[in-house]
Amino acid sequence: MKSLLDLLRDLMLFKRGPQDLPHSPGLLAALCVVSFALDTYIASQFQVVPDAAPRVAFSLAMLLALPWVALRLANLDARYAQTATALVATSMLFTVLTVPVLLGVGKLPEDPKDLTAGQALLGWLSLLLMGWQLAVRGHIFRHALELPMRLGVLIAVVFFAIELVLALALFGRSAG
Repeated sequence: MKSLLDLLRDLMLFKRGPQDLPHSPGLLAALCVVSFALDTYIASQFQVVPDAAPRVAFSLAMLLALPWVALRLANLDARYAQTATALVATSMLFTVLTVPVLLGVGKLPEDPKDLTAGQALLGWLSLLLMGWQLAVRGHIFRHALELPMRLGVLIAVVFFAIELVLALALFGRSAG
């Protein structure tokens, strides 16, 4: 377990790639179950979205499906289990890193002018976390698809945009 956590830490710090993770569909399935439970719990506790389970399931499905399509198109589908494992595991870590930000922000005021300085600062921190997450996903795609980092990040941003647009279409404004 410690070696897996060490691998994930190194992945988050751009020192390792998804190819360094074990090729284990069982590990991927277990991470998916834990990720779904964790994201659903966090979303329900902080009331990020009403009835979080369908939105979390959709997000997880997109996290699994879009890389599968990309790897399939590149004829690199043998890398799917490790790539998906890296994406799901790092997504869970970013969820955990977001919890202190959510705790600090608390309930947002109706009028943005009523934000406290602390809430505004934590908003900037959440944007930094999102940027880091996109960079980590770009790093994962770079290794999985054998691309330069900038193209890996571009793919991560495009996948994020696709998920956001589809979620808005399916779930409305509560999708974000």
